[in-house]
Amino acid sequence: MQNASGTSTGDIQILCQHLAYTESDEIILQAFFEPWLTIVTDPEPFLEIDSTTQVFCAYPTIPACEIISDLSREDPTRRPAAIFWSKPDSRFAGSFDEVSYPLTSGVYQGNSHVQRCEDMLQGYFEVFDGEEHLKGDSKDCTEGTSWLKGMHLWLRKG
Repeated sequence: MQNASGTSTGDIQILCQHLAYTESDEIILQAFFEPWLTIVTDPEPFLEIDSTTQVFCAYPTIPACEIISDLSREDPTRRPAAIFWSKPDSRFAGSFDEVSYPLTSGVYQGNSHVQRCEDMLQGYFEVFDGEEHLKGDSKDCTEGTSWLKGMHLWLRKG
């Protein structure tokens, strides 16, 4: 990878994991992002998290917040540098992200809100709150990007 001035910034490794990936999905992802992309299986992505990792986790169907907070509590060097995810609404204890896919009729709950997730996030600055930053009229979120309203970006303190 190179920055805008053409200076090498080192390699970026992208780990990708989703239970719904098909063989075609994997071929397309690798075609666009090779050599940086590696498709991994569960729980491998979580075990690769360290202090240099940026986690992207949009509307997970697994307790991602709990897993990341547990791993970072066991070993502080595994606290990611940044987290971009859909954080459940902390105003409601026991709240969940509602997840649905337009091609199926199912709606289910994932990424439960628990206190240890809130405790972990005390060590981060919230720099983007999708609901706050994208409020206003509908042209703020064009078709296909409305999911960003539920996303939050957190950067680790110090």
